[in-house]
Amino acid sequence: MILQNSCKLPPPPLTGGGWGVGEAATRRFHGKLPPHPNPPPQGGRGLFGLLQEPHGFTLVEMMVVVVIMAILLSIGTLQFNTWQIKSSIDTQTRELLADLSDARLGAIQTKGNRTAILSATSAAFRSYTTNEPVTLTTGRQLFTKTLKNSIMKAKDNNGTFVSCGNIGFNSVGFTNDFDNTFSSNQTIVAQPTGTAAVIDCLVVSTTMINVGKYINGTGCVFR
Repeated sequence: MILQNSCKLPPPPLTGGGWGVGEAATRRFHGKLPPHPNPPPQGGRGLFGLLQEPHGFTLVEMMVVVVIMAILLSIGTLQFNTWQIKSSIDTQTRELLADLSDARLGAIQTKGNRTAILSATSAAFRSYTTNEPVTLTTGRQLFTKTLKNSIMKAKDNNGTFVSCGNIGFNSVGFTNDFDNTFSSNQTIVAQPTGTAAVIDCLVVSTTMINVGKYINGTGCVFR
């Protein structure tokens, strides 16, 4: 019977250009483990725990990311500015409609004349007693409002604009030019035109005020 410990087995064959398991264990036991002829790559572990080469972002990749971010930022800024102009014109048109309607109603309630002195960037409202002459300096100033978006009077429907005329209301609520010193019946358009604003123009007539969207070639289309 041959004793097991007397057997001298040959070392396991090398696999893949490296050491076999038995040889590696033997050399590690005797402290004679030279560098592995085919060391594994250095780096972190990736998917499924496999070793992968260390890597980072290249300069080209960083430049591409910066360019994409700049494009997205410019698009967002443009959309925000468009929305801001739209909101500003919508709000201002509604407020001017409310102020002119209040002036007409106030003239009826007080049995006195009311005026709206308009410029490109402001609207000043005045009230007058029954027998008081209506001018730009007489009467009592009620309030003045500064306009964020300038306003102009539409001369025609083809995009020609001039300075706004002043608007007067008599004691029964009708528009009144007061000896041709006012130009009450007119179309007031907020500038600039052609924006995404839903409403940007007011049509002041003898008995009513209509609001709409100014379209070049058509005029103020009521909304």
